[in-house]
Amino acid sequence: MLIEYPLQERNNDVHLWITAPQDYTDTAALEVYESLLSVAERRHYAELAQPDHRREYLVGRAFVREILAGYTGQEPADITFTNNASGKPSLQLTEGGERL
Repeated sequence: MLIEYPLQERNNDVHLWITAPQDYTDTAALEVYESLLSVAERRHYAELAQPDHRREYLVGRAFVREILAGYTGQEPADITFTNNASGKPSLQLTEGGERL
């Protein structure tokens, strides 16, 4: 993925990120992206039967992790997500549980 770091927020900026999973065909790159996933994400990825669905899931998760890493300064694989009781995801920024 071609993302320049560090990403910086400025007041009133809106950042829109778009990716096209079907364009990601490099097997070596996809293996790197898989290494960024959490254990739960890898499990879900492995359960997907359709190759297109698998690529969409993998590229989408890796893309989000890469972007968030640029904003937080964390490594993409170290990004932790939590879900509330309704299943809404949030980004856990610290070990203490601060969420975004």
